[in-house]
Amino acid sequence: MRRLIVLLLTNATSTTGTAVILVGLPLFVLASGGTGAQTGLVAAAETAGLATAALLGGPLIDKLGGRGVAIWSDVLAGATIAAIPLLRTVGADSIWVLALCGALFGLTRAPGQTARQVLLAVLIRDANIVGERATSINEGATRLGRMIGAALAGLLVALVGAVPTLLAAAVCFACSGMTLLAVQVPPASRPDEERDRNGYLAQLVDGMRYLRRDRLIASIVALVMITNLIDAAASSVLFPVYADRVLRSPAALGVMVGTFAGCALLGALLFAVVGPRMPRWATYTAVMLIGGAPRLLVLGLDPGLPLITATMAVSGMAFGAVNPLLFAVCYERIPDAMLSRVMSTISACVLLGSPIGAIAGGLATDALGIHAAVTIAGAVYLLVTLCPLIFRRTWRGLDRAPAPAPAGLAAARG
Repeated sequence: MRRLIVLLLTNATSTTGTAVILVGLPLFVLASGGTGAQTGLVAAAETAGLATAALLGGPLIDKLGGRGVAIWSDVLAGATIAAIPLLRTVGADSIWVLALCGALFGLTRAPGQTARQVLLAVLIRDANIVGERATSINEGATRLGRMIGAALAGLLVALVGAVPTLLAAAVCFACSGMTLLAVQVPPASRPDEERDRNGYLAQLVDGMRYLRRDRLIASIVALVMITNLIDAAASSVLFPVYADRVLRSPAALGVMVGTFAGCALLGALLFAVVGPRMPRWATYTAVMLIGGAPRLLVLGLDPGLPLITATMAVSGMAFGAVNPLLFAVCYERIPDAMLSRVMSTISACVLLGSPIGAIAGGLATDALGIHAAVTIAGAVYLLVTLCPLIFRRTWRGLDRAPAPAPAGLAAARG
C-alpha cells in the first residue's frame, strides 16, 4: 500500500507540472504576440510528440521497467520546459522554436504516462483493491494535480508573467522524478520469453492486434480519440482565447480550468465509493453527456464567468467517473504481459486526433470567431457522446465480465 501511495503522490506532482504547461504555454505564445492559429500549432506539435512517443514506448517499458521510464520522462520533460525561458533570453523564441519545444515536451512525457499506468495496474493487484476504487483514487490524485496546476498557472501568469510560470512547471517535474526515485516500485510483469525475443516492430504490432480483436476496447478508443480531438481544441486554444478576448483575464482561465478539475476530483472520489456498485454502461453514457458538450456550448451563449464556472463545476463532477471506469475495464480485459504494449497503443490512438483538434481550433477561432468555434465544437461533442446509446449492443459489454484471453495470450497471464 505504501508503494501505491507514493505512486499516487508522484502522479499528482507530475500532473501539476503538466497542467501548468497546458495553461501557461498557450498564454506564453499569446503574450509573445502569437495568433490563435499559432497557439494551436504549438499545442499540435506537443500532442504529435505525445502520440508518437506513446505508440513507440510500450516495448521500451518492457525492456527498461516502468519505474525507470517514469523517472527519466519527468527529468527530460522538466529540462525541455526549462529551456524555453533560456531560449527567450537569447532571442530564439520564434513560433517554430516554440513548436519544436512543444514536440520535445510531448516526446519526453508520453512514455512516463504509460509507465505510470502500467505501474498502477501492478500495484492495484499488489494492494488487492477493487478496480474502480483504485482507479478512482488515482484519478482523484491526477485531478488534484490538474486543479492545483491550472489555478497556479493562471495566478502566476497574472502576477509574474509566463516565464516564471514555465519554470514552476519544470520544478514540479523534478520533484516528481526525485520522489519516485526514493522508493522502489516493482516493475510490471515481464512478457513471456518468446514474445520478448521478437523484434521491436513485432512487439508494437502485438498491441495493435489486440485492439483489433477486442471490439469493446476498440470502440472506446475510437470514441475517446474524437472527444480528445475536441478537448485538445478546447484546452489549448478555445478556452485560452475565450479567456483572453472575451473575459479579458488570464486568471479567468485558471478559474475555469481549475473549477472543472476540482469538481472532477470530487466526482472521482465519489465514484471511488459508489462506482463498484453502479452499472457501467448507464453510468458512462450519462457522465459523458453531462460532462462533455455543455461546458463548450455555454461559452457560445456568453453568459459571464459565474454561469460558466457553474457549468464547469457540473461537467467536472460528471467527468470524474470517466477515466476510472475506462481504466478499470482495460485492466480487467488486457492480459498482464501485454499491458504496456496495449496501453501504449491505446494512448497513441486516443491522441491521434488531438494535433488536428488543436490546429482546427486555432483556424476556426481566427476564421469564424470564438463564439462560433465553441458552439460547433460543443455540437460535435454532443453527437459523438450519443454513440453508447446508438451502438448499444457493443457498449453493453461494459457491464459484462471480460471475455477469456485468446489462446495465444492465455499463457502470458502466468
